[in-house]
Amino acid sequence: MAGSDFYSRIKCVFGNCYGNNRSRRFMSFMYPVPRILNEIAKVPLLMRCDTQTIAGIWAQQFERRDNVVVMTLGGQVFQQLSKNAKRSPMFVLPVQVETRGTYNMILQHVDSKSVLFTSVHSFKSYGMEKSSPHFILTFYDELLVQKNIILVRGDIVNPTDVSKSNAKKLMEHTVKFYSDINLYKWVDCFNNRPREFEFEDFKRKCKHILEQ
Repeated sequence: MAGSDFYSRIKCVFGNCYGNNRSRRFMSFMYPVPRILNEIAKVPLLMRCDTQTIAGIWAQQFERRDNVVVMTLGGQVFQQLSKNAKRSPMFVLPVQVETRGTYNMILQHVDSKSVLFTSVHSFKSYGMEKSSPHFILTFYDELLVQKNIILVRGDIVNPTDVSKSNAKKLMEHTVKFYSDINLYKWVDCFNNRPREFEFEDFKRKCKHILEQ
């Protein structure tokens, strides 16, 4: 697709929906982004595109946003992720911050389309429902049946603790650890055999993944 046509397609697909971040009450805070794809994009226009074009439009639309990261998933990966999330809704991931070293982020799959992240410190102090989210993942499955693609959007709520590069890692690591059978064993152990879960062992053996 020619460059000018590509940008025109983005404008047509998102139109006036872009920036329409109407909040939704969710748990103890206002969910900061629309949870329905129709509220941020013109789905009928996306339906006319092939999956490669859809992925390109999705990435291009948000690439200049400092507080948003995006990716796309195939249907099979999403279905495996959703299945594992039902059995193991929580996990912990380390985050590297240049000014303060490493701290740990805990995540919870609230449902098949939403994942909340907060610091372990906040979680221990207030519990998940009363903790302020640092980062949120939203999965849009409206194109799954016809296009076999899931649009994923990650929104940084606390930029002091979550940079854009760290947000990208949190998003990618969440997908990997919940969809890869060899990595999911750590998530399963954390949720269903917590006494057997050794965090330092997890970090050491998964260092090659966590530092990517």
